[in-house]
Amino acid sequence: MQIDVFNKREKACQLLRNVQSAQCVLKIKIDEFTDYIVNARLDSSDVNSKTSAMIMSYSAMLEVQRIILEGLAKTPPSGKVVLSPELAGVLRSHGLISR
Repeated sequence: MQIDVFNKREKACQLLRNVQSAQCVLKIKIDEFTDYIVNARLDSSDVNSKTSAMIMSYSAMLEVQRIILEGLAKTPPSGKVVLSPELAGVLRSHGLISR
C-alpha cells in the first residue's frame, strides 16, 4: 500500500525556507551586535548573556533545519511512501487510513 505525502513534503520545504530566512536575519543581527560591542563600552556579563542567547537561538535553528532535511531525505521525490502490509493493517484497524 502507498500513501501520498507530497503535501506534507511541500509544507516541510516551506518550513525549511522560513527557518533559513530567520537564520539569515539572526546572522545579520549577530554581525550588527558584534560591530556594536567592538565600538562600545559594555558590561561583559551583559555582552555574554546577549551573545549566548543569540548563539543558542542560531544553534536551535540549525537543529530544526537538520531535522527537516533528514525528514525530506527519507521522503521519495514522488511523494509516495510504501507501507508494509503489517503497518497498513494496523493503521487501517485504527481508522487512520482507508483502502
